Amino acid sequence: MTDDPMNSITGEMSRISIFTFFSVAESLGLTEAEQRRFLEDPDDAEFADWRDHGAGVFSAVLFMKVNALVTLASFLNQRFEHQAGLGWLRRPNPSPPFAGRTPADIIAGADLAQLESVRQHLEG
Repeated sequence: MTDDPMNSITGEMSRISIFTFFSVAESLGLTEAEQRRFLEDPDDAEFADWRDHGAGVFSAVLFMKVNALVTLASFLNQRFEHQAGLGWLRRPNPSPPFAGRTPADIIAGADLAQLESVRQHLEG
C-alpha cells in the first residue's frame, strides 16, 4: 500500500487525513466494503489500525483522494439536504459519469479523475 516512503504522508497529516476520511465516509453512509475499496483494499490489520486508531501511513494518492472526497461531500451538502443527498448517492444514475451505477459505487472505486467528474456533476 505505501511501500515508497517518498509517496507517503506520515505523522500528523496522515493521522488527520485518516480521521477525516472515516468521518466523511460515515456522514456519506459508505459501507465498510465501500470504504475499503476507496482505500484501495488494505488488509484487515491496516484497515483496523486506520479506522480504530488513526494510526498508520496514507499514500500520497490516498491523501489526495480524501481531499477530493471532502470537496465532493461539501458540494453534496450544498446541493441536497442530508437525507436527500444520501438517497442520491444510492440511486442508479443514467447521467455521465455514472452510466447507470450509483454515485456511491463510483466514489468507492474512484480514482482522482472519477472523483473530480462526480464533483463536476454535482456542481452542475
